[in-house]
Amino acid sequence: MKVGTAVLNKETGIKGHIIIDSFRCCLDEEELVVYENTNCGLGTNRNLLEVITEEPHIPDIEKCGAGKGEECCIFITVSGKGFMCERFSELRDSLIFKTMNAKRDPIEPYPECMKF
Repeated sequence: MKVGTAVLNKETGIKGHIIIDSFRCCLDEEELVVYENTNCGLGTNRNLLEVITEEPHIPDIEKCGAGKGEECCIFITVSGKGFMCERFSELRDSLIFKTMNAKRDPIEPYPECMKF
């Protein structure tokens, strides 16, 4: 499955997102999924996952904490396309392991993750 795909675990009923398996933790039949109210991946059998549609994650620079130092979400970035939420993108691991002022790694689902 494509990184960033929203999924529903048919066994647990919990929603999540596919993330890149940078450390090769998963078995061949698994996808690495970050489930709601967590901030780490869990290898999950593909047969248990159903692709779901979800509203796009559009960051709000104020609600995401831009300019608030450590309180800023680590996943907000800016590019030629404007502000982006990279929480479930290929940049996820790079942002988690990068030294920066922002420290907040939210567990809340979108849009509850925007706390300000």
